[in-house]
Amino acid sequence: MCETDDQLITAFENCSVDPEQFDHAMHVRVAWIYLNQFDLAQAIAKYTAGLRKLTAHLGVPEKYHETITWFYIILINERRGGGHSNDWNEFCESNPDLLCYRPPVFIHYYPEEVIDSALARQQFILPVIDQPSRSGSPPSTSK
Repeated sequence: MCETDDQLITAFENCSVDPEQFDHAMHVRVAWIYLNQFDLAQAIAKYTAGLRKLTAHLGVPEKYHETITWFYIILINERRGGGHSNDWNEFCESNPDLLCYRPPVFIHYYPEEVIDSALARQQFILPVIDQPSRSGSPPSTSK
Protein backbone atom coordinates (compact mmCIF):
# COMPACT_ATOMS: atom_id res chain seq x y z
CA MET A 1 0.00 0.00 0.00
CA CYS A 2 2.02 2.97 1.26
CA GLU A 3 5.66 2.55 2.11
CA THR A 4 6.23 5.71 4.12
CA ASP A 5 4.26 7.64 6.71
CA ASP A 6 4.08 10.62 4.36
CA GLN A 7 2.67 8.46 1.55
CA LEU A 8 0.05 7.00 3.87
CA ILE A 9 -1.02 10.42 5.17
CA THR A 10 -1.20 11.83 1.63
CA ALA A 11 -3.30 8.89 0.45
CA PHE A 12 -5.55 9.16 3.52
CA GLU A 13 -6.06 12.91 3.17
CA ASN A 14 -6.76 12.83 -0.56
CA CYS A 15 -8.96 9.72 -0.29
CA SER A 16 -6.77 7.63 -2.56
CA VAL A 17 -6.14 4.81 -0.08
CA ASP A 18 -7.22 1.41 -1.33
CA PRO A 19 -10.23 0.53 0.86
CA GLU A 20 -9.35 -3.16 0.54
CA GLN A 21 -5.94 -2.52 2.12
CA PHE A 22 -6.93 0.24 4.54
CA ASP A 23 -7.56 -2.13 7.42
CA HIS A 24 -7.77 -1.54 11.16
CA ALA A 25 -3.97 -1.52 11.58
CA MET A 26 -3.70 1.20 8.92
CA HIS A 27 -6.32 3.26 10.76
CA VAL A 28 -4.22 2.95 13.93
CA ARG A 29 -1.07 3.86 12.01
CA VAL A 30 -2.63 7.05 10.61
CA ALA A 31 -3.67 8.09 14.13
CA TRP A 32 -0.17 7.26 15.43
CA ILE A 33 1.42 9.36 12.67
CA TYR A 34 -0.83 12.33 13.44
CA LEU A 35 0.05 12.01 17.13
CA ASN A 36 3.73 12.15 16.19
CA GLN A 37 3.09 15.37 14.27
CA PHE A 38 0.46 17.17 16.34
CA ASP A 39 -0.82 17.51 19.88
CA LEU A 40 -3.81 15.37 20.86
CA ALA A 41 -6.49 17.97 20.04
CA GLN A 42 -5.03 18.67 16.59
CA ALA A 43 -4.58 14.95 15.89
CA ILE A 44 -8.23 14.28 16.78
CA ALA A 45 -9.38 17.15 14.56
CA LYS A 46 -7.27 16.06 11.57
CA TYR A 47 -8.04 12.37 11.90
CA THR A 48 -11.80 12.76 12.36
CA ALA A 49 -12.02 15.21 9.45
CA GLY A 50 -9.99 12.86 7.25
CA LEU A 51 -11.97 9.78 8.21
CA ARG A 52 -15.31 11.54 7.68
CA LYS A 53 -14.09 12.71 4.27
CA LEU A 54 -12.87 9.22 3.36
CA THR A 55 -16.06 7.42 4.40
CA ALA A 56 -18.14 9.98 2.47
CA HIS A 57 -15.87 9.59 -0.57
CA LEU A 58 -16.31 5.81 -0.42
CA GLY A 59 -20.08 6.19 -0.13
CA VAL A 60 -20.26 4.77 3.40
CA PRO A 61 -20.52 7.80 5.71
CA GLU A 62 -22.52 5.67 8.16
CA LYS A 63 -19.37 3.67 8.93
CA TYR A 64 -17.87 6.66 10.75
CA HIS A 65 -18.17 6.24 14.53
CA GLU A 66 -17.19 9.22 16.67
CA THR A 67 -16.76 7.39 19.99
CA ILE A 68 -14.63 4.58 18.56
CA THR A 69 -12.51 7.05 16.59
CA TRP A 70 -11.81 9.35 19.53
CA PHE A 71 -11.30 6.40 21.87
CA TYR A 72 -8.56 4.89 19.72
CA ILE A 73 -6.75 8.20 19.22
CA ILE A 74 -6.83 8.96 22.94
CA LEU A 75 -5.68 5.44 23.86
CA ILE A 76 -2.90 5.50 21.25
CA ASN A 77 -1.76 8.82 22.70
CA GLU A 78 -1.83 7.38 26.23
CA ARG A 79 0.15 4.32 25.14
CA ARG A 80 2.74 6.56 23.56
CA GLY A 81 3.24 7.97 27.05
CA GLY A 82 2.93 11.50 25.77
CA GLY A 83 6.32 11.07 24.11
CA HIS A 84 7.15 10.96 20.46
CA SER A 85 8.23 7.57 19.22
CA ASN A 86 9.21 7.43 15.59
CA ASP A 87 9.30 3.64 15.49
CA TRP A 88 5.99 2.22 14.28
CA ASN A 89 7.16 -1.39 14.56
CA GLU A 90 8.22 -0.88 18.17
CA PHE A 91 4.84 0.66 18.95
CA CYS A 92 3.08 -2.32 17.33
CA GLU A 93 5.14 -4.82 19.30
CA SER A 94 4.33 -3.02 22.56
CA ASN A 95 0.61 -2.64 21.81
CA PRO A 96 -0.73 -5.69 19.95
CA ASP A 97 -4.19 -5.23 21.49
CA LEU A 98 -4.58 -1.89 19.68
CA LEU A 99 -4.00 -3.61 16.35
CA CYS A 100 -6.38 -6.48 17.00
CA TYR A 101 -9.62 -5.95 15.11
CA ARG A 102 -11.49 -8.86 16.72
CA PRO A 103 -12.00 -8.57 19.57
CA PRO A 104 -11.57 -4.81 19.61
CA VAL A 105 -9.91 -3.26 22.65
CA PHE A 106 -12.84 -0.92 23.24
CA ILE A 107 -15.03 -3.80 24.49
CA HIS A 108 -13.19 -3.49 27.81
CA TYR A 109 -14.33 0.12 28.14
CA TYR A 110 -17.82 0.26 26.64
CA PRO A 111 -20.94 -1.89 26.94
CA GLU A 112 -22.25 -3.08 23.59
CA GLU A 113 -25.44 -1.03 23.94
CA VAL A 114 -23.39 2.16 24.26
CA ILE A 115 -21.20 1.44 21.23
CA ASP A 116 -24.25 0.44 19.19
CA SER A 117 -26.13 3.64 20.06
CA ALA A 118 -26.78 6.44 17.60
CA LEU A 119 -25.44 8.91 20.15
CA ALA A 120 -22.05 7.16 20.30
CA ARG A 121 -21.82 7.32 16.51
CA GLN A 122 -22.44 11.07 16.53
CA GLN A 123 -20.45 12.25 19.55
CA PHE A 124 -17.70 11.01 21.84
CA ILE A 125 -18.92 9.23 24.94
CA LEU A 126 -16.55 8.72 27.83
CA PRO A 127 -15.61 5.10 28.58
CA VAL A 128 -17.64 3.17 31.10
CA ILE A 129 -15.65 1.46 33.80
CA ASP A 130 -16.85 -2.05 34.67
CA GLN A 131 -18.37 -2.47 38.12
CA PRO A 132 -15.58 -4.74 39.48
CA SER A 133 -12.92 -2.13 38.72
CA ARG A 134 -14.62 0.84 40.36
CA SER A 135 -11.45 1.55 42.34
CA GLY A 136 -11.31 4.98 40.77
CA SER A 137 -8.71 3.98 38.20
CA PRO A 138 -9.31 2.92 34.61
CA PRO A 139 -8.61 -0.61 33.42
CA SER A 140 -4.91 -1.35 33.38
CA THR A 141 -3.12 -0.66 30.11
CA SER A 142 0.13 -2.25 31.20
CA LYS A 143 1.34 -5.44 29.66
